[in-house]
Amino acid sequence: MERDEQKKSVIPLVTIVIAIILAIILVLIVATHFNSRTMMIDTGYKVSDIRWGEGWAYDTNNNEHRTPFRYFFHPADYGPSFCKFNVHVEDAVIPVYFSAFKCDWWDYDIYRLKISKGDSDSEILVQVYGDGYEYKSYEAATYNIYETDRIEIAFGP
Repeated sequence: MERDEQKKSVIPLVTIVIAIILAIILVLIVATHFNSRTMMIDTGYKVSDIRWGEGWAYDTNNNEHRTPFRYFFHPADYGPSFCKFNVHVEDAVIPVYFSAFKCDWWDYDIYRLKISKGDSDSEILVQVYGDGYEYKSYEAATYNIYETDRIEIAFGP
Protein backbone atom coordinates (compact mmCIF):
# COMPACT_ATOMS: atom_id res chain seq x y z
CA MET A 1 0.00 0.00 0.00
CA GLU A 2 2.75 2.43 0.86
CA ARG A 3 4.38 1.95 -2.55
CA ASP A 4 1.14 2.82 -4.35
CA GLU A 5 0.83 5.98 -2.28
CA GLN A 6 4.47 6.92 -3.01
CA LYS A 7 3.92 6.38 -6.74
CA LYS A 8 0.80 8.53 -6.65
CA SER A 9 2.66 11.36 -4.91
CA VAL A 10 5.70 11.16 -7.24
CA ILE A 11 3.78 11.24 -10.54
CA PRO A 12 2.37 14.79 -10.12
CA LEU A 13 5.79 16.04 -8.99
CA VAL A 14 7.54 14.54 -12.02
CA THR A 15 4.85 15.92 -14.33
CA ILE A 16 5.28 19.43 -12.89
CA VAL A 17 9.10 19.27 -13.20
CA ILE A 18 8.87 18.11 -16.83
CA ALA A 19 6.36 20.87 -17.62
CA ILE A 20 8.66 23.52 -16.10
CA ILE A 21 11.67 22.22 -18.06
CA LEU A 22 9.68 22.24 -21.31
CA ALA A 23 8.46 25.78 -20.62
CA ILE A 24 12.04 26.99 -20.04
CA ILE A 25 13.21 25.34 -23.27
CA LEU A 26 10.34 26.93 -25.19
CA VAL A 27 11.13 30.39 -23.79
CA LEU A 28 14.81 30.01 -24.74
CA ILE A 29 13.93 28.91 -28.28
CA VAL A 30 11.55 31.85 -28.78
CA ALA A 31 14.02 34.34 -27.29
CA THR A 32 16.92 33.20 -29.44
CA HIS A 33 14.85 32.81 -32.60
CA PHE A 34 13.54 36.36 -32.67
CA ASN A 35 16.78 37.93 -31.46
CA SER A 36 19.09 36.42 -34.04
CA ARG A 37 20.26 36.41 -37.62
CA THR A 38 21.24 33.52 -39.85
CA MET A 39 24.18 34.02 -42.21
CA MET A 40 25.12 31.78 -45.11
CA ILE A 41 28.25 32.32 -47.17
CA ASP A 42 27.58 30.37 -50.36
CA THR A 43 30.70 30.07 -52.50
CA GLY A 44 33.00 27.55 -54.04
CA TYR A 45 36.02 29.67 -53.16
CA LYS A 46 38.06 29.29 -50.00
CA VAL A 47 36.75 31.48 -47.16
CA SER A 48 38.77 32.37 -44.06
CA ASP A 49 38.65 34.52 -40.94
CA ILE A 50 34.86 34.65 -40.57
CA ARG A 51 33.82 37.12 -37.86
CA TRP A 52 30.51 38.59 -36.72
CA GLY A 53 29.35 41.18 -34.21
CA GLU A 54 27.21 44.20 -33.44
CA GLY A 55 27.79 47.51 -35.25
CA TRP A 56 28.87 48.33 -38.79
CA ALA A 57 31.45 46.03 -40.39
CA TYR A 58 33.95 48.78 -41.22
CA ASP A 59 34.13 50.08 -37.62
CA THR A 60 37.30 49.06 -35.84
CA ASN A 61 35.88 49.37 -32.30
CA ASN A 62 33.48 46.43 -32.59
CA ASN A 63 33.55 43.38 -30.37
CA GLU A 64 34.09 40.61 -32.92
CA HIS A 65 33.41 36.90 -32.57
CA ARG A 66 35.00 34.26 -34.78
CA THR A 67 33.28 31.25 -36.27
CA PRO A 68 34.70 28.44 -38.39
CA PHE A 69 31.38 27.86 -40.18
CA ARG A 70 30.06 29.30 -43.43
CA TYR A 71 26.49 28.77 -42.23
CA PHE A 72 25.78 30.06 -38.72
CA PHE A 73 23.43 32.15 -36.64
CA HIS A 74 24.30 34.90 -34.21
CA PRO A 75 22.49 37.31 -31.88
CA ALA A 76 21.29 40.46 -33.60
CA ASP A 77 19.51 43.16 -31.60
CA TYR A 78 17.91 46.31 -32.96
CA GLY A 79 20.56 48.18 -34.93
CA PRO A 80 23.45 47.19 -37.15
CA SER A 81 25.29 43.89 -37.05
CA PHE A 82 27.94 42.53 -39.36
CA CYS A 83 29.76 39.59 -40.85
CA LYS A 84 33.35 39.90 -42.14
CA PHE A 85 35.41 37.32 -43.98
CA ASN A 86 38.11 36.88 -46.60
CA VAL A 87 37.54 35.25 -49.98
CA HIS A 88 40.53 33.60 -51.67
CA VAL A 89 40.20 33.84 -55.46
CA GLU A 90 43.15 32.74 -57.60
CA ASP A 91 46.12 34.45 -55.90
CA ALA A 92 44.09 37.34 -54.44
CA VAL A 93 42.58 37.65 -50.96
CA ILE A 94 39.58 39.97 -50.88
CA PRO A 95 38.01 41.09 -47.58
CA VAL A 96 34.20 41.16 -47.61
CA TYR A 97 32.31 43.42 -45.18
CA PHE A 98 28.57 42.76 -44.85
CA SER A 99 26.41 44.92 -42.55
CA ALA A 100 22.64 44.95 -42.09
CA PHE A 101 20.49 47.14 -39.87
CA LYS A 102 17.77 45.33 -37.95
CA CYS A 103 14.78 47.65 -37.63
CA ASP A 104 12.63 45.41 -35.48
CA TRP A 105 13.91 43.42 -32.52
CA TRP A 106 11.35 40.69 -33.19
CA ASP A 107 12.41 40.15 -36.81
CA TYR A 108 14.37 37.04 -37.64
CA ASP A 109 16.77 37.77 -40.49
CA ILE A 110 18.21 35.25 -42.90
CA TYR A 111 20.98 36.43 -45.23
CA ARG A 112 22.75 34.48 -47.94
CA LEU A 113 25.81 35.92 -49.68
CA LYS A 114 26.41 34.08 -52.93
CA ILE A 115 29.85 34.63 -54.42
CA SER A 116 30.50 32.93 -57.74
CA LYS A 117 32.72 33.17 -60.80
CA GLY A 118 31.99 36.07 -63.12
CA ASP A 119 32.36 36.25 -66.89
CA SER A 120 36.14 35.83 -66.70
CA ASP A 121 38.59 34.15 -64.33
CA SER A 122 39.46 37.51 -62.78
CA GLU A 123 35.86 38.43 -61.96
CA ILE A 124 33.55 37.39 -59.15
CA LEU A 125 29.81 37.94 -58.93
CA VAL A 126 28.28 38.85 -55.56
CA GLN A 127 24.56 38.38 -54.95
CA VAL A 128 22.68 39.01 -51.70
CA TYR A 129 19.58 37.07 -50.69
CA GLY A 130 17.39 37.83 -47.70
CA ASP A 131 14.69 35.53 -46.37
CA GLY A 132 15.05 33.38 -49.49
CA TYR A 133 14.64 36.18 -52.04
CA GLU A 134 17.26 38.16 -53.95
CA TYR A 135 17.40 41.72 -52.64
CA LYS A 136 15.94 44.18 -55.13
CA SER A 137 17.71 47.11 -53.45
CA TYR A 138 21.08 45.44 -54.06
CA GLU A 139 21.92 44.81 -57.66
CA ALA A 140 24.24 41.86 -58.17
CA ALA A 141 27.73 43.29 -58.54
CA THR A 142 30.74 42.04 -60.44
CA TYR A 143 34.21 42.74 -59.06
CA ASN A 144 37.60 42.36 -60.71
CA ILE A 145 39.78 40.56 -58.18
CA TYR A 146 42.92 42.46 -59.22
CA GLU A 147 41.31 45.92 -59.00
CA THR A 148 39.21 45.47 -55.85
CA ASP A 149 40.81 45.94 -52.43
CA ARG A 150 37.59 44.99 -50.53
CA ILE A 151 33.87 44.45 -50.97
CA GLU A 152 31.42 46.39 -48.77
CA ILE A 153 27.73 45.60 -48.62
CA ALA A 154 25.46 47.49 -46.23
CA PHE A 155 21.69 47.55 -45.73
CA GLY A 156 19.83 49.94 -43.51
CA PRO A 157 19.36 53.60 -42.67
